[in-house]
Amino acid sequence: MHLIPFTNTDRAAFTGAEAFRDGSKPLIAHGTFANGHGWVLVLAGTGGLLRLASDPHHRRGGYVLNRPFTSAAQARAYIEQHCPDPGELWDFRSAGFEP
Repeated sequence: MHLIPFTNTDRAAFTGAEAFRDGSKPLIAHGTFANGHGWVLVLAGTGGLLRLASDPHHRRGGYVLNRPFTSAAQARAYIEQHCPDPGELWDFRSAGFEP
């Protein structure tokens, strides 16, 4: 998974994403599951957000990870440890993302 810092466009799309306590920008990544469905992941100071366009939870806000991170490095390490190569939704769910 390739996590990159937010751009101004990302900031506009995900307005509620807060910077990390150390001042680093939120992180964003996107990919495709084995079944072809795309996903977008945002990691911020307050936790994480996973959006899937083809999922019924998309309209209700997607999946959230209620786990605060103090830095982008900490968030990146968490995801790399718990969900390094997501091939399906369950990979994110097992990392703590809930509807």
